Amino acid sequence: MALERAIAEAGTPLDALMRRAGRFLAFEACKALEGMEGAKEIVIFCGNGNNGGDGWVAGEYLDRWGIPVCLVTAVEPAALTAEPARAAALRATASLSAHSQVVLAPTDAEVSALLNGASLTIDALLGTGFAHETVKAPFDGWIRALNAARDRGTFVVAADVPSGLSAQTGRAVKDTVRADLTVTMIVPKPGLTAGDGPAHCGRFVVAPIAYIEPLV
Repeated sequence: MALERAIAEAGTPLDALMRRAGRFLAFEACKALEGMEGAKEIVIFCGNGNNGGDGWVAGEYLDRWGIPVCLVTAVEPAALTAEPARAAALRATASLSAHSQVVLAPTDAEVSALLNGASLTIDALLGTGFAHETVKAPFDGWIRALNAARDRGTFVVAADVPSGLSAQTGRAVKDTVRADLTVTMIVPKPGLTAGDGPAHCGRFVVAPIAYIEPLV
């Protein structure tokens, strides 16, 4: 995102932005858990890029705050190539308590089983960089399982923009997350209120993780 690059060039590094974004995401997830009955477990779907990095940071904070998390990833943290997502994943993995876990490359059936015990799930798969006609495997199947869990009552929080939705146009592809809450970073994305956006983002809040007035 051009704005994030501008913020980094102005003196706030991307890893600091990611730490703030993940912490805000974790905070909003905690707020959403308040009043829910039953087990308080969160499943976090982490993609291979920096949207996934926000999910890793959120998982680190939630675990630190005593909430069990299951971090789902298609790639081992050490094999991630995007930075600072790789560093965030390695840090989160090293810090997790015995109550939390990382699940590597689960099948669609295994994802569905994980979601059966979840009060809340966080979608940190694709983010604002998605601009394709379809969602590729395995994320397409994960999104279908996530949406099915939402139909059964699991609360869904999207990081920045629901995966599968264009952050710019609001166009949703076949497999797009349907969120109850979208935590969007820095500024509202046009796609959240255009086209298919309102049907997929639920309520949205803006995470004020950087001071941008001099940059816009």
